[in-house]
Formats: sequence, structure tokens, C-alpha cells
Amino acid sequence: MSDQPDKPDEPDDDVGSASQPDVDPRPRSGARRRGVTSSGSYLPVSSARKPAASGRPPVGKPITVRPTNAKNVSRKRQRGRLAELASLPGKLPEKIGEGLERGISVTANALRDPVGTVQQAVAALPVPKGLVLGWAIAMLLPLALYFVDLGAGSLSQVDAEVALLVRRVLSGQLLWDQAFHSVPPPTGGPLGIVPFVLLSRLFGMSEATLRLVPVLAALGAASCLLAIAIDVGVGRQTGGLAGLVFLAMPLTYELSHRIVPDMLVAVASTGAVALVSHSLHGHKFDRHILPMHKQGDEPAPLPLRRLPMLFAALGIGLAGVLDVRAGLVALFFGFFDCVISHRPLLRKRRVWLMWLGGTLLLLGASAIHGGALRTLFHRPAAGIFMQAFNAVWRQGPSWFGRHVGQVVVVTTCFGLLLGSMRRASRPLLVWVMLATLLTWVGGDLAPPRGLGLLLPPLALASAIGLQSPVRWLGSLGGLITTFALAGVVLAVIEGDPVIHQSDSVKTLIQSQRHAPATARRCVVGMNDTVAAYYSRRQIERFATVTSLKQAVGEKDLFSCLVPRELLPEMQRLLVTVPTQPQTPSPPPKPAQAKPVAKPPQPVKDLDLSAEPISTVLMTTLDIEEPPLDTKGPPLVLVTR
Repeated sequence: MSDQPDKPDEPDDDVGSASQPDVDPRPRSGARRRGVTSSGSYLPVSSARKPAASGRPPVGKPITVRPTNAKNVSRKRQRGRLAELASLPGKLPEKIGEGLERGISVTANALRDPVGTVQQAVAALPVPKGLVLGWAIAMLLPLALYFVDLGAGSLSQVDAEVALLVRRVLSGQLLWDQAFHSVPPPTGGPLGIVPFVLLSRLFGMSEATLRLVPVLAALGAASCLLAIAIDVGVGRQTGGLAGLVFLAMPLTYELSHRIVPDMLVAVASTGAVALVSHSLHGHKFDRHILPMHKQGDEPAPLPLRRLPMLFAALGIGLAGVLDVRAGLVALFFGFFDCVISHRPLLRKRRVWLMWLGGTLLLLGASAIHGGALRTLFHRPAAGIFMQAFNAVWRQGPSWFGRHVGQVVVVTTCFGLLLGSMRRASRPLLVWVMLATLLTWVGGDLAPPRGLGLLLPPLALASAIGLQSPVRWLGSLGGLITTFALAGVVLAVIEGDPVIHQSDSVKTLIQSQRHAPATARRCVVGMNDTVAAYYSRRQIERFATVTSLKQAVGEKDLFSCLVPRELLPEMQRLLVTVPTQPQTPSPPPKPAQAKPVAKPPQPVKDLDLSAEPISTVLMTTLDIEEPPLDTKGPPLVLVTR
């Protein structure tokens, strides 16, 4: 045995040596050298362990050297990741504390110098300052406009029905499952009353709290449109314009300021589509894929990740819990996205696992709704499609409401044509078709109710149609964005009647609270939902004035809301005029002589108990009208 250490450049194990007998020095056919992959690239090869060169023979079990190959390297990486994940729970409190401290310091600095903070943020962005400030105004102004009038006005009849359900759930008078089945039709998203109950329990029940839920849902849907536009390759500018178009539609403003679950269905569908699109493509590219661009600008498929796939499956399930149609739209959007635009993704197991998980969660959500998938498709009522189309085509009585819907529909057709010319943006056409089909056959519409699924894809397709003139006009293209922002302002102005539908009822109910405690509170010839919500006590309902007369006696007190056209009938039937006894006129007296003066006699006390007495409350009706500039149905408050 030699005392010299082994040389480091020993031959490979798979290659024979000339010093060894009966061994072919040439590499065998098909043998793979250690550290070399099938593609020809080299992996890091660790040197074999050498025994210590002490001159002593090795004692014990001989050292075995495991060859390093691709599988071993992959296992080492997995062990390293597992070790990092195992140490993560111990680091979470420290990371959370650092994040909180950093957030508090940033917030304190922003409060001390808000202007300087904004200037630093704008200067840090690698884009022109004018563009940043313009888009900041375009995004922040709609937020302020949508939040400014949350507590103004009053609730409509359908809004008051949902508000009464929320109040009964909060007071414990109604169970959750009963409340889900009591949502006024169309009942899309019956679980949508859960956010109303939670926010009312947290901040107290008021009109501002109830309207906060749909307003946040509308703003969230607009943000999801920006993410979807980036993922499908039409660009962030198109996504921002889509958000403005969505908020500029009077239908969006109306549904976002009413206590109905339609806007929650919209944000559930749009959010699930955004999660699915992000899991398949990611946010690493941002290009405008329109006909004037080259084919090389089209984004290439990106590596798939497990966590976004998990979130996409959970998003499909949660959207299905709110409304089965929302989860179904996201599931089919992801499938047709892969089939039409990204077929290489069909060979990925992660994609199929995501679809399988989303399908199972969607079936579970259907079971929660009582098997909604089995009863989803049914024959729609005659003329319901034209009613929905007219609601989108003509979105209000004003000039802006009549023309904004026409612009959206025309530019949507143009945007779908442009989007279908590029492979990456073709799934948008599928999204619009799926939303239209499920809106039409998925439930009985009562426009503008029931259009929550359809409005977000229409806004994105319309933004694609509007974005092409922006690219063609060059520096003048910013006018399109300015017009869209002006549309948001006009939608808020024109939507004033939406939040003032029952101001007259609210005003008169506040006066009715001053009625005597023994008076019967009622409404005649109208619905009692809004009156019961604002009265906070039992309200009787009479269909006609005759039924009210039969229910109350001549001496009973009442305070009733009555339509103005029923006031003459009420005065004729309920006003009691006391009858005075008619005494015959005395016959003419004959002429007499000069009377003789008589002594004065004492005055007798009058017996008033025998005479009929009629007080003012029993003979007249107190009629109160709302102020002249009060909006709402023409009503009067009649009190006796």
C-alpha cells in the first residue's frame, strides 16, 4: 500500500481504466455518465469521500460513496424547502412584528407630511409623473364619489325588505336558513345577506353601513378587471379604462347603492376569473395585444406555481357558495382559456388538479344551495332577453343614461372583434358569452336586477374597443380616459334619484312617531315595507279606505300614510259632523202693550251633559304633507 494520497483526478466510476484487467476502457453504449443529464447539461458533482492518509488501513465498514445524480439533487432541494417551511412558524411573530412596525412608521410619516410622501412615491415610479398623477386622479376620484353619498336619501321597497331581514337576523327573530329563502327575487346570491349582517353587527345598522357592502363590491370588481386585463395580455391601461367604464355605467351605480346582493355576485364572478387567470399566466407581462402589434409581442406561457393554483380552486368554490353561476363562469373561463389560447397547459397536472378541486368545491356549493346545478338551466320567460338588452341599451331617462348604454354595447362588439384576432385575448369572448347565457337562463330577471354577472365582462370588452382609438390617436388618446372619468361623475349626478326613492315616506314616518301611544299606525293603499323599516314598530296595512273605516271606531285614534289621490275619499268617509237638533221656529207674537218691568231672576246653571259634544280630534282630520322639494311617492299623513 502506498503512503501517497490519491490524486483528485481519478477516472469516473462508469468509465473503465486501462490498469484494471478485463475492463473495457471505452464507455459502454447507453451508459450515462455521473453528473450528466439527458439534455447534455452538467450537474454539480461532489468529490468522493477519501479516507485519511494516515498510513493505517481502514477499520470497520468500508465507506460507500453515493453517486450524485438529478434525483438526489432534487431530493436535497426538497429537504431544504421543508427545512425552511419548518422554521417558518418560529419566524412568523418576528416577521409580523417587523411588518407592523414598518407599517406604523410609514403611516406616521404619511400623516406628518402627506404631500411629501406622495411626491416620493411618484418620483420612485419609472414612468412620467404626469401619467402617474393622471391615473391616480382617475382611480381616487371614483372612490371618493362612490363613498360621498352612502348615508344620504332613503331605501326603496326591495332594499327595505333586505334591511328588515338583516334586522330580524340581528335580533334573533329569524334563523339564517330562513333568511336565505326570504331574499326578494331574483334570488341570485341569497348568501349575500351575510356581509350585510356582519357589517351591521360591527358598525351598527344604518343606511351607510348597508350600502357600504355593495359599494366595496363594485370597487373590488373594477380592480379585478385591471388584473384580468393584465393576465390576458390587453394591458394595464385597458384594465384601468375598463374599471372606469364599469363605474361610469348608471346600472353599476344603481346596483352598488341598493341593498341587494347583485353586486356581490359581480365581484365573486370577477374575482374568481381573476384568480384563475393569474394562476395560469401570472402578472409578469403587460403588453397591448391588438391587431396593430406584432405576433412576437404575444406573452409566452409562464411557469405554473402551486399556491396560485390552490387559490384559484378556492376562489371557484367561494364564488359558487355565493352564487353557483359565478363559480361556473370562472371554471369554464379557465378551461376555454387553455383550450383556445394556451394548449400547452393541458399537459400540466397542476392545471387538471386545479380544475378538479374547483369542480368538487363547486359541487359542494351546489349542495349548499339545494342542488342548484340541477335546476340552473330552465326555459326563460318570453321577452326576458329583450328586457335585459333594453336595460343595458337604455340605462336611464336622462341624455347621459340614454347614450352611455349605446356606447358600451357598440364598443363591446368592436372590442370582441379586436380581441378575437389575437389568441391570448380570445377567452374574453367566451367570458361574455358565458355571462350572457347564465344570466339569461340562470334565473328570472327583473332588470336592472340580475345583471351582476354581465356588467364586468361588458366593461372590459368595451374598454378594448375604446383602447384602439387611444393607440391610434397618440397623444390625444388621453381624451378617451378623460371622457370615461367624466362619465363616472355624470353617473353619480344622474344616480341621485336612486338613493332618494322614498324620502317622502321617511319624512312622514318621522312625524308619525309623535302620534299618541294609543293611536293605530297604519298605511292605506300602499306597501308597508319602507314604513315598517323606518317606524321600527308594528305597522298595519289596509288595502282601501273602506277597510280602515270598518276596522276603527268613531272614537279610535289613528295615524296613517295615505296616497294623495285617496285623501278625498278618506275625508268623506272618516270625518264625522255632529248633528244639531232642529227646533221649529216660534209663531209670530201679536203686538203687546208696553211690558211691565219685572224683577231680575237668578241665573240658572246650564245642563251641558245632555248636549252632544264633538271634539276637534273626532270631527276633523289632521293632514300633513312633506316639503315640496321632497322626492318620493306623493303621500300625506292623516291623523285623527
